[in-house]
Amino acid sequence: MFSIFTVAIAAAFPNLELVISFVGAVFFSTLGLLIPAVVDTVYRWENRLGRFNYILWKNTLIGIISIIALFSGAYVSVQGMIEDFGGHSIENHELFENSTLT
Repeated sequence: MFSIFTVAIAAAFPNLELVISFVGAVFFSTLGLLIPAVVDTVYRWENRLGRFNYILWKNTLIGIISIIALFSGAYVSVQGMIEDFGGHSIENHELFENSTLT
């Protein structure tokens, strides 16, 4: 089953660099930043958050940074995939040119 999945990914994305970029953006921000902050908060929850709960504030800030890194990294990776397959960027799409927001 895993072999079929691997072959399907390789056939769908001949430029594997874009897929690796997307997977790296998602998993680095989650496993490298968010999960350690959550585990540290849970571990220290009972009366060990420091004076003025500074550990809670620190871990909350790390969590916010990881979510921003997750969305920005995933956005840039998906934009690269669209440019690679479509030949044009998202900003040059007709939907954005005819928008009433600008």
